[in-house]
Order: sequence, then C-alpha cells, then structure tokens
Amino acid sequence: APQPLGYRSRAQFKTDGKQLGYAGKQGLAIAPIADCVILSPRMAEHLKALQARLPHAEWEPRGEHIWSFLDVDEDSEPADVLPNRRRAFQQAHRAQNERMQAWVHARLSRLTAKQKLLELFSGSGNFTIAAVEAGFTEIVALEVAPTAVAALEAKGWPQVQALRVDLYHPRFAQRLAQWGTGATTLLVNPPRAGLQKLAKAISQRLSDLQTILYISCDPGSLAQDLRVLRQVGFDLEEVQALDQMPHTPHIETMVRLERRSRKHSSVEDAH
Repeated sequence: APQPLGYRSRAQFKTDGKQLGYAGKQGLAIAPIADCVILSPRMAEHLKALQARLPHAEWEPRGEHIWSFLDVDEDSEPADVLPNRRRAFQQAHRAQNERMQAWVHARLSRLTAKQKLLELFSGSGNFTIAAVEAGFTEIVALEVAPTAVAALEAKGWPQVQALRVDLYHPRFAQRLAQWGTGATTLLVNPPRAGLQKLAKAISQRLSDLQTILYISCDPGSLAQDLRVLRQVGFDLEEVQALDQMPHTPHIETMVRLERRSRKHSSVEDAH
C-alpha cells in the first residue's frame, strides 16, 4: 500500500453519548480514542468534530444496546451524522481502491465480447464504472442494500440496470438465469461470506458465461468458492493480492477465471 498510515476514508465509531471510540476487547465496551493514526486527514477532522459534540443525549444507546454507532466517510458531514444509520459501503483505502478499479478495467478491456455483463454484490457502483468504461453495452448490477442501489441509479449510466436483490436468499441461486442469461462476463465482489451456493449455480444457470472476475475480502471463503468453480468447469488464470487495510490482517484478492474448453474438460475427465 502506498499509504500505510493516514489512509482510511471511512469509519464506524461507537458512542454511549458521553464518550466516543471503537469497540473494545470482545466488543463488550467502548475503547475511547483521542486520535487515530490510520484515518485520512479529513476523517481525522470528522473525529474531532464528533468529539466536540459530546455529551450528546441523542447518541445514547436504546434498549439493551451498550452503544450507538456513527457511520462516517469522507463524503459525509459531521453535523449531519445520525446515530445507527448505515452509509453505503465504500472501500477504506482510496489509493488501493483505484488500483483495484484499474485491475478490473484492464481485464474487462481485453475481452472481445462486451455485450452483457452480470455484476453480483455491485454496491453503489465501485467496480461497475470499470465495466462502463470498458465498453459493455448491457450491465445488470444486483445488490441488496437499497441505499447502494439508489446511489448506483443516481449515476445515470444508461447501459446499467441496477436492481435490489437479496443474493443470499435461498431461491436466488435458482433464479440466477433470470438476470444472467446471455452474460459472457461475471463480476463479483461478495462480503466475507463469499458466494456460498452461488458458486455452483453460476455454472449451472449461466451457460454463456466465459470470464469471471472475483474480488474477495476473505481468503478463506475465496478458497472454498474457487474449489467449487474449478470443479464446475472454470480454470484459475490469475491471482493478485492487495494490502487494502495496512496494519490489519485483512487482505483483498483479485482473481480471474476462464471457462475451461470442452476439449480440455474431456481430457481432464478422462484422467
């Protein structure tokens, strides 16, 4: 990562209305903070501005909760922050996110068939823009968070159809072809849980699919999904790890898979 400190462009602070910080040991208490060295300069200003609003009765936890949370990012204004309101997901390290976007764009730009792309877990369009700029004429972007879908629609890309869909719903895997028929390229960026049942359904329901770009934030679930995708006919062609959040154990991994040719598959099956 080019910036191991002062990089983080979003954060979630915990507060009981009297103090503000991060979740403490085992999530049982608030660990108050005066400063945070991984926050970007603008986010550090956010922190100071929020601390200046303490004590704050409206930030006190309700019911059995031991804290309220404050979601903030570089696009938010401290004066407008409301407790327990989630903001649309953003990657935490903008410089590294630009590298990921460039990686996705480069792979999509090399493809000759750029008619239809299916994107799962599209968020507010962080990687959708790479498909738009690569020249795809039809992009179906599926996401469960309504705020993210609204943010993607607001971008006004005519070739993008943004739909709110629960991708982990038990019936979604069976209906995958409803949105993905004719798609030759699949772009996925799932949460830590990975693709789960979708990994097998991708091969069964998307017969036209040739290329998969998979951006993962969890090596464990990625390994499980890759095992399934290889079993159902895709070869692992490229892997690129990226230190998205320095000073943490988390790592982002970008993967490209291609559907195995029938000739190659028959040879492998024979052995």
